[in-house]
Amino acid sequence: MSQLNDPTTERITAANESSSFEGKWQLRRRMRAARRNLDTNRQRVTSQAVVNRLSSHPALLKARHIALYWPMDGEVDVRGLVKRFPEKRFYLPVLPHAPHPQLRFVHWHGRALTYRNRYHIPEPVRGHSHTPERLDLVLMPLVAFDPSGARLGMGAGFYDRTFAIQRMLPGAGPRLLGIAHQLQCVPFLPTDSWDIPLHGVVTESHSFRCR
Repeated sequence: MSQLNDPTTERITAANESSSFEGKWQLRRRMRAARRNLDTNRQRVTSQAVVNRLSSHPALLKARHIALYWPMDGEVDVRGLVKRFPEKRFYLPVLPHAPHPQLRFVHWHGRALTYRNRYHIPEPVRGHSHTPERLDLVLMPLVAFDPSGARLGMGAGFYDRTFAIQRMLPGAGPRLLGIAHQLQCVPFLPTDSWDIPLHGVVTESHSFRCR
């Protein structure tokens, strides 16, 4: 792993250092609380900084079909990319219905959404659907990550199941780029066999290249 930014600017807090001894449940609860506790101005400034970093990121510049997400629970808001890159096509994830285990990705033009799924996250109900393997880049929300590319999500496993092919064929499918606040970085994250590692992570202060 290498960082695209000056590593001397990174600070690892005592709280982060304790993450090696935490289980996923405890770490998820702590990180979600830290993310939610950021004030509105900090959230806005961080989101703008991340959008600026993404705007010059090689993976995004090369991509044509890009999945992003609707920010909830203190997540970084990257929806500003839609207006900044009108020539690209952006998609939002739609939760699967049984017996289908994978997320669908529906073309989104940046308009307001009225429908909410079972987790109360807005989803597009109409639009062209793109299969996961045909996307070029997926911007993924997360609860915590480490510099190796390990990702802790909300626990439902939707992204891991959707991109499970990358466990057997590491070069298959789109680039997976995590989006986070820098405070969500921990030195080490425990993982399970089904976890799909990220290719990189972008925060307000760093761009991590993981694989």
